[in-house]
Amino acid sequence: MFGHARTFKDAFSSLKEKVIDVNVKKGYEVDVFLHIWSVNDYTNNIDLNDEDIKFIEENYKPKKYKIEVQTEGKRMHYSINSVNEIRLEYQKENNIQYDWVIFTRPDILFLANLIPDDFEADYMKKDVIEKGLKSDNIAFYGNTLFLRMGISDPRYITEADLVWFARPKNVLITPYGDTKGIIPVPIKFIHETHFLILRFAKKVSKRLFETKLKLAIFKFLPYCLVKNKIEKYEKKLSLYEKQV
Repeated sequence: MFGHARTFKDAFSSLKEKVIDVNVKKGYEVDVFLHIWSVNDYTNNIDLNDEDIKFIEENYKPKKYKIEVQTEGKRMHYSINSVNEIRLEYQKENNIQYDWVIFTRPDILFLANLIPDDFEADYMKKDVIEKGLKSDNIAFYGNTLFLRMGISDPRYITEADLVWFARPKNVLITPYGDTKGIIPVPIKFIHETHFLILRFAKKVSKRLFETKLKLAIFKFLPYCLVKNKIEKYEKKLSLYEKQV
């Protein structure tokens, strides 16, 4: 896991249920690694405190983690590479190898199970692995295909940097530009359907509540005086309900 901690407390239960526990039931041992910034969110400038760190240690139970001050030039890819280095260090120290590596962020709320074996099995069913599309040269990406653009280009899978997984040697490949011989595969794991960014969902829920409240108030007034307002907020309400 990488990046800003943000809603890491609220999102944890979904990670445990939809990612960790379901893969343990498949027979895997699941290890967690984190590289996160010392400031909870770049917009609030609030440092992670001892209570936050205790929550991380007691709930996420990371094998190794690093909390770092974010300075100029250190962005998402720095954090991605850093958590991968932490994993590699642990691997070497304990002389182990991983079957799959999943990357995601602490602010992701999982709405559906994420089980790498299930997606790989779709290849097996179609016998395409025998035709050269082996899972050791594939990386699988959650996405928003056709939700942001009218095209689907495997060289630019929208929102592919929120959730992805691959065999260990392929995890640092992103489907933007040169993929170094790795095939980027979008999967049926769609943003705002199978997972979402929790803080955005909270903002939408707040707007939804405020809009319902305003509508209720306007409906107490003479309709002829507030007709335009009611129509405006009914449109907003419909939009927010689709996003929740």
